[in-house]
Amino acid sequence: MTGNTLVPGKASETELCRMMDEYSSMLVGICAILLDDRDLAQDVVQETFIRVYKKMDSFRGARPESEKLPLFLNFSLHRTACGCSCKRP
Repeated sequence: MTGNTLVPGKASETELCRMMDEYSSMLVGICAILLDDRDLAQDVVQETFIRVYKKMDSFRGARPESEKLPLFLNFSLHRTACGCSCKRP
């Protein structure tokens, strides 16, 4: 993919990659503590980025350059992790 080819949340591929680079290790660390499973945490973080990407325009201030983005990501991560941990045996 190139430049601005991603469409759902109107964030560009570059913005999405920057967001993932900047926040993924922090989110994996938080999620690994919540789920007590680092591999599952990585999957949950990936799912979180997909969900955030798809809904980027529905949350004012969640643009990749916004100071509110870490809060939005953290909230989304907790919701995704909760749903995942509820499905675990």
